[in-house]
Amino acid sequence: DGTFQKRVYGGYSDKSGTVTGNKVTITGGTFQDHVYGGAGGDNGSAYTAQNFAANNNTVTIAGGTFSGNIYGGVTHANLPPLNSSIKASSSGKNIVTITRGRVGGLREDNSTVDSTIYGGYAHGTNKTVETGNTINLGSKDGAYAADLTHVTLYGGATTADGNTLNVKAKNITVKGVHNFQSYKFFLTDQVNAGDTMLTLTDPNGFDYQTVDFNAANFGLDTERMSNRQVAGTVTLIDASRTNGLVFRSYDPIAASAVTLTNGDYEYSMRTNTN
Repeated sequence: DGTFQKRVYGGYSDKSGTVTGNKVTITGGTFQDHVYGGAGGDNGSAYTAQNFAANNNTVTIAGGTFSGNIYGGVTHANLPPLNSSIKASSSGKNIVTITRGRVGGLREDNSTVDSTIYGGYAHGTNKTVETGNTINLGSKDGAYAADLTHVTLYGGATTADGNTLNVKAKNITVKGVHNFQSYKFFLTDQVNAGDTMLTLTDPNGFDYQTVDFNAANFGLDTERMSNRQVAGTVTLIDASRTNGLVFRSYDPIAASAVTLTNGDYEYSMRTNTN
C-alpha cells in the first residue's frame, strides 16, 4: 500500500536494446501516474530503427487505484529507410491482466479522470509493439472485482494485428474496446443464463471495423465449465448504450443456422441488431 506519484516500470531502457520479459504485479496502493510493463526510450531521445524493442512484458492489476494509463509495452523507434541495411527492431506480445482494483474515475481531489489500457503503444513509425498483445479481464476461475467504468481498452494504439481481448468474467463495464483482432469469452460456472459479460458505454465503443464475425475472431470457451447444462442466452457484449454491434462480415441467417461446439457444449452466436 501507499501512494506512488511517479511512473512505475517493470523494465526500462533509454538506450538501444530490448526490454523483454518484465513483470509488474500490483495488489494495492494509489498510483497517480502511468504503469508500464516494459518501455524503451521514453525520454524524448531520437527515434532510431535499431532502438527500443519491448516484448513479452506483463502487467497484472489485482488491486489498487490508478489515475494514469496502463501499458503492456511502449517503444520509441522508427522503421529504417528504404534499401537500408539496418534491420528494424521487432516488438509485441505484451500482456495486461485486470482482476481487481479501480482504474480511472474519482481521484483524491474529487476530480474524475478517464484512463486507457494499452496492450502496446508505439511512438515512431515502427508499430510492431502494437501487435500480438493480449488484455485479460478477470481471472481464470471467473472472478472479477475491478472498476473499469472510466477506461477504454486498446490492443494496440493504432493497429489490431494479432491483438486479443479475453473476457473471463461477467458484469464487466468499460467505455470502449478498440484495435483487437480477436475477442474470446470464457464461460465458467459463475456465468448463468441471462448474464452479461462485457458492457460498453461510449458511443462507437466497439471497433467493429477490425473484427470479422467468425469463430476464429469472435469465440467462446467452455472448458472451465462443469458438466451442468446452461439453457438460455448469455450476452457476450452489450453495446445497447452505444451505436450497437456491427461486424465487418456478418450474415444473420448463417449465424442463426450454424451450431458450434466447444467441449461438451453446443452453441450459436448472433447479434440482436441484425
